[in-house]
Amino acid sequence: MNQSFFTKQVLLSKAKAARHLIAFEFIYMIWFARLERINISDCLEIHSRIDDLIPFSQYFVLPYLAWFILVPTIVILALLRDETEYRRLEAELIAGMLFFLIFNTFLPTCLYLRPDAVSGTDLCSRLVAWLYETDTPTIVLPSMHVYNTLCVLGSVLRSGDKVVHGRSRRLFCMVLSVLIIASTMLLKQHSVIDVVSSGILYGLVVVLAPAFATQKQKQTETVLSDH
Repeated sequence: MNQSFFTKQVLLSKAKAARHLIAFEFIYMIWFARLERINISDCLEIHSRIDDLIPFSQYFVLPYLAWFILVPTIVILALLRDETEYRRLEAELIAGMLFFLIFNTFLPTCLYLRPDAVSGTDLCSRLVAWLYETDTPTIVLPSMHVYNTLCVLGSVLRSGDKVVHGRSRRLFCMVLSVLIIASTMLLKQHSVIDVVSSGILYGLVVVLAPAFATQKQKQTETVLSDH
């Protein structure tokens, strides 16, 4: 990026482009926090026989936590490097997370897959114990860990070299995304049902999101032309 990119006008333009997603994230966090306070006995249990065949592995806490770096990094790169792609990614993220919140408001979900105790003293075991303490096993369907991973991975793949530069870096994003999705089940944070439903939701949203993103772009261009 050249120095002209960091002019006040450009930065204000980027901030304006990101305002909807930033505002929604505040709404999401407040809404989700309220949902997580629900009594687990009032939730619909999510379980599949396949879940019982998937082993627990504390080592997958590392890619699971890497999600908190991968998703915002790709969103920021899309915003900085390709606003058209950013608008599409933003539409996908907001649509999926909004569906998740509404669905769990009317039908809260939970799971009982976690091991009774994580007794190891290694770093990964301690991280899992911390994760279990801070994240309740409620409001799980569909998995937003999986859904948001699919969104940013889709953005990386369809944008070619625009968002993530270099084939090796895009390959890294693909491998990390697969590990993140696997980690949700290997840590017993999600059922395979949560994962599959996230894939279905993403498939539906990815068809509809471009129309919303295009409409938003047209509205922006209309406003700019009026001025």
